[in-house]
Amino acid sequence: MPGILAGTVEDALMAYSAIVDQSQPSYLRPELNLPQLGSTLSIGNIKLARYGKWFNDSAEDIRSCCDKALQALRANYGWQ
Repeated sequence: MPGILAGTVEDALMAYSAIVDQSQPSYLRPELNLPQLGSTLSIGNIKLARYGKWFNDSAEDIRSCCDKALQALRANYGWQ
């Protein structure tokens, strides 16, 4: 199941609020209650794995986008 790749809960909430379908009537949209979350320390020493056979079977633009996201997480949070 696809999801949002985010470094923090706050990042995921912001991404969700940006992609929610605003064209539907308000009674069909989920209510967005974005809390005012304080800055927290990021989790360190995280190791991410990807299944190469599956990953390399995707379209080039998707591979490129995912690679950039993984590199950004590595650079920003020190993840491996």
